Amino acid sequence: MIGEHLWCYPATTGQKGTEMSEKSLIAAIEKSYKKLPPAERIAKVRKLSAKDDAFARATFPELYHEAFPRQAVGGGRSESVQYSGLSAKPR
Repeated sequence: MIGEHLWCYPATTGQKGTEMSEKSLIAAIEKSYKKLPPAERIAKVRKLSAKDDAFARATFPELYHEAFPRQAVGGGRSESVQYSGLSAKPR
């Protein structure tokens, strides 16, 4: 299952030629991604996400949120700024 999404990751076996569990493989990939410079890491996560967004979001949530930070709601204004006009008296 995971191999079809991460075909570019070369190591699929653990030490002594035994198969790695899916959980161990995910941890190894995440560790190697975290060693990359931020710009390269973000680019790789975005490329992975372009192939399967739901998989990238579920498997690597920390890396996904780094690559796709949430946008501010309401055009970037804070709640107090959005509603400040409601309390002002009309002239």
